[in-house]
Amino acid sequence: MTASNFTVHIPQGVSRSGFLAGTFLQLQTRKFFCLNAACKRRIFTERMPQVMAPWARRTCRLAQYLQALALSLGENAGVRLGRQWGYISSRNTLLRLLAKLSTPCVSMPKQLGVDDFAFRKGQRYGTIIVDLEAHRPVALLGGRNAQTLADWLESYPSIEVLSRDRSKTYRQGMSQGAPQAIQVADRFHLLQNLSEVLERYFRRQHKGLKIAELDYAQSIGAMLIVPARPNPSRQVIADQCHQRCLEKHQQVHSLRQQGMSVLDIAHHLVMGKRTVYTYLSLPSIGERQPKQVNKVSILEPYKPYLVGHWTAGKRMAKQLFYEIQEQGYEGTYETVARFMQQLALTHKQAVKQQLGIPSSPLLISAKHRPLTARRASWLVLQPAHKLSKANRNLINVMTRQPKLLTAICWAQSFAKIVRERLSTQLNSWLEESINSSI
Repeated sequence: MTASNFTVHIPQGVSRSGFLAGTFLQLQTRKFFCLNAACKRRIFTERMPQVMAPWARRTCRLAQYLQALALSLGENAGVRLGRQWGYISSRNTLLRLLAKLSTPCVSMPKQLGVDDFAFRKGQRYGTIIVDLEAHRPVALLGGRNAQTLADWLESYPSIEVLSRDRSKTYRQGMSQGAPQAIQVADRFHLLQNLSEVLERYFRRQHKGLKIAELDYAQSIGAMLIVPARPNPSRQVIADQCHQRCLEKHQQVHSLRQQGMSVLDIAHHLVMGKRTVYTYLSLPSIGERQPKQVNKVSILEPYKPYLVGHWTAGKRMAKQLFYEIQEQGYEGTYETVARFMQQLALTHKQAVKQQLGIPSSPLLISAKHRPLTARRASWLVLQPAHKLSKANRNLINVMTRQPKLLTAICWAQSFAKIVRERLSTQLNSWLEESINSSI
């Protein structure tokens, strides 16, 4: 054999304009020629596996950088960021580098979580299976039916624990595909169940929530601004709808006491089966909840200015309207007049409550949210460190109502057990809560 040396120039970087830049390395490699005429391979070139692969057009290090970009950002975003770093490539190059990567060998975990996800919301859904120990996805199934999940689980008999939501479809698929596994509910759905139960209880305690809301206003030395009167026709329609719900609730319970099945009740009253179950789960329907209006008024930034002048005795709506127009207000005079009427009505009610002693109204906030059952349950189940000072004070005022206090204590203690994984306290909580007044 004979040997010869040649030099390879490898650029260390590429400028943003696409031209080669930076330092050049000169690598001397050896090429061997076989003098045996019977040898099938006549040329033997020295390999450098740590620098580049045979016939490669880029170094191994550059290929690894491009693969990392493609894995982290995808092809299009990876190309854009690579240009900023001096790695000029195309999206097809990144896709080819990804295709060369081998699939990592992952041992099947023993604890899995199953939930659905949307390929396209409202039209096409799938099932995602997650490793609960490593916190990473394991498989994506093209559907959310029981048979698809059962077929996948049958291939892995080593599964011991399966976490799911309240879906009957997933329960059926798990029972069929992995009968040896224990089915549990995850913490999210446990707290979701608790929130729904707490909200139903607070609906029956609407009067207690209203008293707590007024007590909170008095505790901070403020008064609630009386909202404008709703449209009479809408009010009548809402009352009629609420009355129909009460009648249907009574009819469902009456027919159930007579021994009729759920399907017969649904057919007789012309309603869905799930609606019948909902009515049967509610011992009673409380008062209609006030509607929360999330729309921000155009007058919102100018309300503190109007309240301040109204409190100081300047109560001419027309004059105040001209003043806020100079500050940039683009709304109508009627909006300002309605707000001034609300202030006057609030002041009149304050005079009556304080036995004829006049007082100037103050605002809790420019946009007040009523204390509904849903908002109360959300406040109770929020971690204490995530609540603002005003919300913590509102919860303290709610605890002054005995019926609300009991529910709040049980709900917060269960949420603490779930969040901090205090499994030893669960049995005692169950026994005490069953024997409680609620």
